[in-house]
Amino acid sequence: MSKVKKQHFVPRFYLENFTDSKSNIYAFDVIKCESFSTTTENIAHQKYFYDYEPLDQFIGREQTIEKALAKSEAEQAVVLRKLVGGLKVNDVSAFTKDDYRQLADYIITQQRRTPESRIKGTQLAMELERQLRAKGASDDFIKEQGLDYGKI
Repeated sequence: MSKVKKQHFVPRFYLENFTDSKSNIYAFDVIKCESFSTTTENIAHQKYFYDYEPLDQFIGREQTIEKALAKSEAEQAVVLRKLVGGLKVNDVSAFTKDDYRQLADYIITQQRRTPESRIKGTQLAMELERQLRAKGASDDFIKEQGLDYGKI
């Protein structure tokens, strides 16, 4: 099986709610200050974004995170379609407590799977490593904690 190269940090099933009749989505590039049209396949992704070889080796499966997210997204898409359908007819009475729980899980997961969240997490880990080193923690202890970003 081939590896998933384009790994979306915003799920395509969610982006599809914002497409036009030709399945295009409109976006704005904040760097270039330009709007543009594209497809859900070509937006909100990075190459191999979720690939993490140490975890894959530990689990014994390639692209562990990407595959877990794909499974979760399939379930979340059903709930989101149910919600959107209910909102269109102004009746969400069929939405269950489990649906609300799944929607909350989706929102929390989505908050954490962005490039910005990864940067913040890395910065926090690097700061923790710096503090541990300042308190005299050994290199072995730092590595055991999974914080070996190098001597800062």
